[in-house]
Amino acid sequence: MLAIVIITYNCSKLLRKQIERIERHCKDQFELIIIDNSTNKQEAQAVKYIASLSKCIHLKTDASSKNGSGSHSFAANVSWQKFKDKYDYFFYLDHDCFPIKDFSVKDILGDKVIAGIGQQKSKKYLWPGCLMFKSGLDIDFSVNHELGLDTGGNLYKIIEQAPDDIIYFDEAHAENPEFTKNMYNFYSLINGAMFFHMINASNWNDKGHQEERLNSLINLLDRL
Repeated sequence: MLAIVIITYNCSKLLRKQIERIERHCKDQFELIIIDNSTNKQEAQAVKYIASLSKCIHLKTDASSKNGSGSHSFAANVSWQKFKDKYDYFFYLDHDCFPIKDFSVKDILGDKVIAGIGQQKSKKYLWPGCLMFKSGLDIDFSVNHELGLDTGGNLYKIIEQAPDDIIYFDEAHAENPEFTKNMYNFYSLINGAMFFHMINASNWNDKGHQEERLNSLINLLDRL
């Protein structure tokens, strides 16, 4: 069985869209787990309601005392420790990453153990916002401050231990033609345009024109 784990933060409107896309495009038998990292009470209530409508497993975590990266990795690690022994496959998604083509995690992985986007800083690690892997791995989503690695930084250990068992997704960046008011108008297409990522849609910081920008990206998503 596959667990699709969504980590969401103060943006229930994106969660609705994401669940719709997962149900439309995922060809594996799966259970959906919503990890709610919201600090806004109204958004947290909305997330809980959406999860109940979709019959998802819902887990509320506490992001209030952590920065963006620390909170994200905390929520991911809490969910991993809780569910790691219950499923054969896992697919972790940020709430701003959407399937836009049919996919099968089992088929994508094949005989490999993990698939995602490689991030290169002092060491190469894997971004946890679109990450597939098999159970039985030593997963740690933590930030590694010592090495200057962001959320998922400690996943560099898997790369070093099993370099031939990893699939690296391609990621093509593009500019949203409908929204050019500031620098936060980008999106990306992942793994041959299988997934659509709204870059900087985390709502952690006030990026200016955020509501307009997200609406324009949702309009773009709806046409894909």
